Parts: sequence; structure tokens; C-alpha cells
Amino acid sequence: IIQEAIDAANAGSTVTVNAGTYTENITINKALKLDGLSGSKLQAATGGNLVTVTAANVNIDPITFDGMGLADFGINASGADGLIVDGNTFQNFVLTNVN
Repeated sequence: IIQEAIDAANAGSTVTVNAGTYTENITINKALKLDGLSGSKLQAATGGNLVTVTAANVNIDPITFDGMGLADFGINASGADGLIVDGNTFQNFVLTNVN
């Protein structure tokens, strides 16, 4: 559901994550803000990265990220100049929270 919203969003948009638990690994490949409302949680569906960021000027806050003992990293960023990760909670990752 979150990935579908990211895919449909225009660069520079805000994607709001409503309260609830979402089981998916996502990729952010355009400048946008991922804005979690109180009680929003993203948990891993598979191993690897829970969130992969490949775009500059991405802002992610505040969401609880749960690796479920599956995902290596909470956020893995490459080419993500200006990435802002603020007010998030990371738990249950295999390797570390942010790479």
C-alpha cells in the first residue's frame, strides 16, 4: 500500500502513512516526504532492506520500522543527498538500523 502511494506520487509530494501496521519492503526513488501519523508502523515482508532510498531530498518521519528479524537494514541509502530521517523508531534488524 505504501509502495503504491510512493509510485503514484509526484516528486516533491508528501505521502502520508496512516496509523496501522504495513508489511512490505519499500523503495523511494524520487524526492518526497514520507510522513507517518501517530501509530504508523512498517514491518519487513522479506530480508534485505526494509526501506531503500535512491533519490535526493527525501524526508522520512516519524514511523516505527520493524525488521521482524528478517531485514538487514531499516534504511539503506545510496545517492540520497539531503536525506532526513527524524523521529523514527527502529527495532529488530539483523545488522543495523541505517546504512
